Amino acid sequence: GRVTADAGIDIDNIIIDGSTITSDTHLNLDIVGDLRIDVDGAEVKLADGGTEFGILYKTGDNFAIFSSVSNGDLLFQGNDGGSTITALTLDMSDAGSATFNNSIFVPNNGVAIGSSNDQAFNFNVTGFSKFQSDSGSTVDTNGQILITGVGSGVDAQISMVTASNGRKTYVDDSDTNTLRFSGGNGKNHSS
Repeated sequence: GRVTADAGIDIDNIIIDGSTITSDTHLNLDIVGDLRIDVDGAEVKLADGGTEFGILYKTGDNFAIFSSVSNGDLLFQGNDGGSTITALTLDMSDAGSATFNNSIFVPNNGVAIGSSNDQAFNFNVTGFSKFQSDSGSTVDTNGQILITGVGSGVDAQISMVTASNGRKTYVDDSDTNTLRFSGGNGKNHSS
């Protein structure tokens, strides 16, 4: 039957007192089935020595992970061949900037950066494309690369700016889309 003990219960190194379970060492849960945590407050708070460092909670219909420490980053870590690696860091001191430890692979529809597709940088690849910049620059593709000036009178251009001059290759929208090459001496050469 039920045991009532208003002063708490001591079981080996575990103390149960009211809504608090205390252990002076590790506490293991060994369960044959699943572990279900059902909290009507919708928050699971994580603390170390009484100091909260994270919260798992429900906001609307969404599941949220919250890093409670001011400017404390959110790290996604794993085991890579026996070594602990940080696969992804979300920098909370920089509004959540994401730093990936290695490559980013995006299948199917490519990458869109911006508030909408119309204002975004879209990179949609069906074949092989490569953009590389080390000591030099490489553009390698099995299709075509389109650089478009959006709007009337807007030139599409590739530019390299140095301390003393600017060099660019551009399509002059005001002159029947003439291809021009411009160097630091200001001379233009029409195609």
